[in-house]
Amino acid sequence: MLSRVVTGIFDEELMPVGIKASQLNALITVARMGPSPPTAICRALQMDESTASRNLQRMRQKGWLTCGTGADRRTRVVALTPEGKEMLERAFPAWERAQKRASELLGPDGVAALDQMSKKIRALSM
Repeated sequence: MLSRVVTGIFDEELMPVGIKASQLNALITVARMGPSPPTAICRALQMDESTASRNLQRMRQKGWLTCGTGADRRTRVVALTPEGKEMLERAFPAWERAQKRASELLGPDGVAALDQMSKKIRALSM
């Protein structure tokens, strides 16, 4: 329930920009990782490959990501396009508004608890 409520806040703020919270999360991940194989992006997003592949394909269709060959020509890599970088820049103010709304809803104790859980999950998944 908490996930749906918080995601709803982000989706509502991001809607006028033309991106969903899950897509923004993926774009941020690709931007941070740099050109990477889809499997590495799946691991970073904690998503199964079929869901991540479908989501990445939609973002390629929008022009936010590109898929090319890696160093050994057998490997595929996904990278952020200039349009994807522009989308990140346009979405940032909406993301900040959503962060503020979610923080107000959760209160300081709720934010601290989620931060602590996130750190534990990241530590376990590495």
